[in-house]
Order: sequence, then C-alpha cells, then structure tokens
Amino acid sequence: MTRNRFSENTWYAANLREVSKRPIANCPSNGNLHLIRLEFEIYEIYENRGMLISRGELASQDVVIGDFIDPAKDAGIFQFSSVLGLKKPQDLNAWLSLCRNDIWLKLKFAEVENESIGRNPFDYFESFEPGEYEIKKTSFDPSKKWVRVKHAAEIMNKSESTIRRRCNEWEAKGYPVTRRTKGNHREINMPLLYNLEPDENR
Repeated sequence: MTRNRFSENTWYAANLREVSKRPIANCPSNGNLHLIRLEFEIYEIYENRGMLISRGELASQDVVIGDFIDPAKDAGIFQFSSVLGLKKPQDLNAWLSLCRNDIWLKLKFAEVENESIGRNPFDYFESFEPGEYEIKKTSFDPSKKWVRVKHAAEIMNKSESTIRRRCNEWEAKGYPVTRRTKGNHREINMPLLYNLEPDENR
C-alpha cells in the first residue's frame, strides 16, 4: 500500500529505495513465512521534457513468501519476481539483496480501497529503464515526512515567515500541511507542501 494518495490511471516512475522484513503477528511455528515490504520513491513522468521529477513521496507494497506459498501459483509473487528479475522468489535473502541494484518500475495506482486510510494500492506495474530521462530528486529525505519550519524554509529557499504564511493559506483551503508536537512546536508535512507548490520548487 502507499503512504500517500496518488492519482489513478496515471503513469508514474518508481525507484526501489528499501526492502525490509516485517514482523508477522500470527506467524505459524511450523515452516518459514516472511512478510517483505518493498518501498519505492515516486516520480512524475514528463515525456515532453524528458524528465523524471520526484514527488518527495513514498509508496510501499507488502509481499508474503514462505514454505506454504508456491511462487509460480501466487499471482502477486509471480508478478513482482518477474518484473524484479528474481530467480528464487522463495528465498528471503534474494528479496533483501534487491536494494543493491538501481531498480525502477513504471506503475499505475488503483482506486482507494478504504477512505479512512486514504491510500490506493498498486494496480499495474512493469520494468522501466530511466536511462534517457533526466532525473530530478528532492532536496529532502522523503522518509522524513514532518520537518520543522526552519528546515522547510531551507528546503524551499524561502523565509520562515513565508513558509508559515503559505501553510496558513493551504490549511485555510483544507490541506493538512502542519501539525503540533507535544511541545507545541509547528511541523510541516514536507511532501505535501512540496507538491502543493510545484512551480516554486520544480
């Protein structure tokens, strides 16, 4: 599932950032069963400009492998292993070693399944070669969603007062771009602010 909400029926490029083993609360004692999370950084594709521009947002997909699952008969495992080039999809270490390579996908997102969560799952994906594109990354770490006002100002190359004013304007329009910490410090949803003001930072 994605950490953010993306447009449906739109092609995105996705760069694999991390593969990790996740805990399973009800894992059986007999046999091996592993929950694997694949985490991607999402890029918008600008064909006319020959560019891939990061949205500063992450999307993830969870896959379960193990002794009880036949990769050849499981559609989800089969699709991922085929696109990612895995020769031994039942091997945990084969999945974990994927991050050693610069792997890209081209994908579309499906409709949101649960509005309370507000995240849409992967719909379709295929292998992708970004060699002919100029790749523009963000100047912030997409995995660190919330940042202080000072940090946001540095990223956006704006004054702190401008960042506060812009956040107030976006919040007045219904966008949750800030939150308060327990110490009542204001934090900025950096990926959201970044994508609300694309003309200023792209």
